[in-house]
Amino acid sequence: MDKEAWLQAYRQQHGGYGRSRAAIERFLPLVNAQVIELNAHAKQTARLGQLAVKDRTTEVLAYLLRAVRPRVALCAGASAVTAVTEMHVDWPMKIIEAPHFIYWGRERERRMAAEINAYL
Repeated sequence: MDKEAWLQAYRQQHGGYGRSRAAIERFLPLVNAQVIELNAHAKQTARLGQLAVKDRTTEVLAYLLRAVRPRVALCAGASAVTAVTEMHVDWPMKIIEAPHFIYWGRERERRMAAEINAYL
């Protein structure tokens, strides 16, 4: 994936970064490992309540987690925590529960990155 091109298109479409994307972009460079970003659900909406019940599936997430077999899953928000913990993966994977990105703040970003880096 060409992330720079994706980010450019994202900024153009959204008029810059929202609070979630800004937190993610500050956080990622703090982690000393390869990172894959996944949503709990394949279809995106501004709020989970806006997502139709038929679209609240986690098959794509499950497929990608099983293919990648990450050592750490940082789950931002209750729906992410539920989606990942209900998968019952068959490899060692540390699950870190965090509030949604918009509630992180720079200090929490540093603490979570330090926890991930220490585990890895």
